[in-house]
Amino acid sequence: MDAPGLTDVTVSTTWNKAATFATDLDLDLSALSLTGQGTVPSDAEFVFFNNSESPSRAVLHRADPGGVLETLGIALSATPSTVAEIALVATLYDEKGTFGLLRDATVTVSDRQLGTLAEFSLSESLGEHTAVHYGSLYRDGDRWLFRAVADTYPGLAAVARKFGVDV
Repeated sequence: MDAPGLTDVTVSTTWNKAATFATDLDLDLSALSLTGQGTVPSDAEFVFFNNSESPSRAVLHRADPGGVLETLGIALSATPSTVAEIALVATLYDEKGTFGLLRDATVTVSDRQLGTLAEFSLSESLGEHTAVHYGSLYRDGDRWLFRAVADTYPGLAAVARKFGVDV
């Protein structure tokens, strides 16, 4: 989806923990700031639960202590010019199950000025998978756009390797 004029993007996830088959499942969000070659310039550009902010602080990760809400805040105007794309990823922590075990799990991507850009159901469509690159923010000249992706991976480490993170 082309959405011109993106400025401040929020990515959030929620799920119904009480109705989930395995109550120890933990859904996590990650963002990887990529160069034009599709890789991170350094491992510090991989923002997730163990690295809550990018070096420029343009990408911030926040988690609810209750474990059912995570957010990524992305200030596109603060993103370094060397970043061509920001890959948005959802994973199940420690691969303790699959997306199919979650109930009412969604990822919502919204912009402060434009509202909701996309909403993805993780429970219904991803079944046996444990990681998905569901979308990217990318530069198009002077503006930022969003596109849905939906590439699946066998866990967070596989996603990290795909984008050049040393794991």
